[in-house]
Amino acid sequence: MSRRVVIFLVVVIGFMVVSQYGYAQCSMCVTGLTQSQEGQAMAQSFNRGILFLLAVPYGIVMFFFLAYLFARSKQTGKPIIQVLRELPGFRQFSKQSGT
Repeated sequence: MSRRVVIFLVVVIGFMVVSQYGYAQCSMCVTGLTQSQEGQAMAQSFNRGILFLLAVPYGIVMFFFLAYLFARSKQTGKPIIQVLRELPGFRQFSKQSGT
């Protein structure tokens, strides 16, 4: 794996770990839910639900993108990384000649 890919994966995994502690609630929801002890537990569950709803669409898009890469790789007989490099937006990841 190239160094850029490793750095990218480390940053993405880091954001996934840190986002678990982020707050996804508006100020009105926080005020309304944290007035009681029971509300605080519900606020934490509510926050996790919002983060889950945020992450699901990205997971679905990534699933279909990877399915496309695997199907295209199988169809052309090329490795997945080469199929990825042939996509229009990913040409900057191809190896530069002379470097």
